[in-house]
Amino acid sequence: MSDVEIVALRCPSCGNASNVPEKELKFGYQFTCPYCGTVSVLIINRMLYIPLPGEKVCVKCGRVAPRGARFCQCGASLVRTCIFCLKEFPVDHGICDYCGWPQDVEPSSEAGIKLKVQRAISDLSNPDPKIQKDACEALKAIGPAASEAVPALADLIRRSKDQDVIESAWDALKAIGPAAPEAVPALADLIRRSKNQDVIKSACEALKAIGPAASEAVPALADLIRRSENRVVIASACWALEAIGPAASEAVPALADLIRRSENQVVIARACEALEAIGPAALPELKPLTSWLSGLDKWKKEYIRDVIAEIERKHGIR
Repeated sequence: MSDVEIVALRCPSCGNASNVPEKELKFGYQFTCPYCGTVSVLIINRMLYIPLPGEKVCVKCGRVAPRGARFCQCGASLVRTCIFCLKEFPVDHGICDYCGWPQDVEPSSEAGIKLKVQRAISDLSNPDPKIQKDACEALKAIGPAASEAVPALADLIRRSKDQDVIESAWDALKAIGPAAPEAVPALADLIRRSKNQDVIKSACEALKAIGPAASEAVPALADLIRRSENRVVIASACWALEAIGPAASEAVPALADLIRRSENQVVIARACEALEAIGPAALPELKPLTSWLSGLDKWKKEYIRDVIAEIERKHGIR
């Protein structure tokens, strides 16, 4: 036998009665009539009342207060501050009137973070660039826990024509980091087709943040190193390959060729760092370079010898 007490509430519109558990009956409780669909609220003396626009129900005593009132005659507040957007709304509402945040979900809780991610994913499909950027910023602030949004961010990068929006999406992916491998194909495609050096550099930075899971982008990065003449872009590609590590072995020939033809010490240093991170797979290309380079490239030879020595030391190669 159930211990739950049932109370019959009568709809103020159609007059039909419906049973409601006693434990749910709090002042301000919103009741939807199953017969006519009328929405009413519980007020003093356990009556159901259809509030007029702007009226508030005191959750302490059940009185109905007029539009604009901030306090009930019993002294209780009639407004509450949203735990998410910090705006005020009626105290008897369980969901914020401005941002729609449910007040029983703490924003920093696991459920709250999941809800924020879901809302941001929805906003990414909004045609308004400002809303898209705000969604990216929200995901960036969440970081790795926003991995569920990676496919939506990748799709946004593919279809957006707004440079600011694309950069915001990259920033979000960088913050998500290794948890964002699903975005790698979109980033690699962007590297291949974009003519904008800043766009390419940002895509490389996102791949660097993803790390070894970005190995699918290695062919695009190797091709970028071969065709680009922009030192900053080339350095960014080398950093991405360094972060990918041994899985970037396919890029070794491109990095070795870069060392042969470049005269920029910063670029050479970045290429050597990438080769060192790739490890033993780089040795077949590195060792012949020391004899191939001329005496005028003494500084390059020193770089290469240092990389070879470090790889052999780290991997116990004699």
